[in-house]
Amino acid sequence: FYSKELQGVGDVVTPVTPDDCTPVWHLYVIRTEKRDELWEYLKTRQVFAQVHYPIPIHELGVYKDTLGKKYAGKLPVTSKYAKQILSLPIYPDLTKEQQQHVVQAVKDFFKQ
Repeated sequence: FYSKELQGVGDVVTPVTPDDCTPVWHLYVIRTEKRDELWEYLKTRQVFAQVHYPIPIHELGVYKDTLGKKYAGKLPVTSKYAKQILSLPIYPDLTKEQQQHVVQAVKDFFKQ
């Protein structure tokens, strides 16, 4: 539902799912250059999105001390995307009406 409804909305990039696959979403993660602004706006609309992985693994704790030296500056796309990803609400009891509310809030944000 989200993938179809969010196509062409602002600069939102939705997950790509092959036509012959049916995903079982654990997280539904979009990307946008306006992640932080959208996140704050969604809160005002009672949409509780999350940033689940704000720091790339190669920049975390022990990994930074070990892998970070090897990969420092070599994963620019990973570092960029970490600042753009936002998980929209998704769980088994999420109703169609609630999904529509989420979508409308995202659309309204980009209409501002």
